[in-house]
Amino acid sequence: MLIVIGVLVYFTMPDVNSNTISKAIPHTPQTKKVTNLTKVIKITQKGYEYTSEKDALSGKIIKNAIVQSDNYINLDFPYSGAQKATIQIRKHPRFGNDVLIFVQKGQITPDYHNKRIGVRFDNNKVINYRVAEAADHSSHVIFIKNYKHFTQRAIKSTKITVELPFYQNGNKVVTFSTTGGFHSSFK
Repeated sequence: MLIVIGVLVYFTMPDVNSNTISKAIPHTPQTKKVTNLTKVIKITQKGYEYTSEKDALSGKIIKNAIVQSDNYINLDFPYSGAQKATIQIRKHPRFGNDVLIFVQKGQITPDYHNKRIGVRFDNNKVINYRVAEAADHSSHVIFIKNYKHFTQRAIKSTKITVELPFYQNGNKVVTFSTTGGFHSSFK
């Protein structure tokens, strides 16, 4: 009985408001929120939102460039409701550089053997990037393995289109307006 009530409470909770970056970034071991982060800078311009935070353990700066999809996706129950996907490009002093793609609700499930997703920068050819799951096996986030290759193209692009495979929902295409280039504080 308690399990049923817990499940009902979980699925009837209101959607997380993703207007604030601290709520938008998934907290996996690779993106774990350090308890004493100090906000250093937040710059928003069309496309990417930039944040810099001080890592309390190392004392060094964590930099993020984050962009939400232009379009919404709708998934079946229990993940129903319109939601956007997010790309997070992160430079972390202890965990290294990462490209994450995530949703608030849902299970991103690349083919078990292939582990690739299709990404298109502007009107160029589709590039199939190898992906990895989060260390804690969170299924709402994936990591693109080739950070350098991805970011070199993202810097020059004005639009990124990604096809994400979802458990029992098929593939969904999301588009991100990136306005070409990263802000100088992120480089």
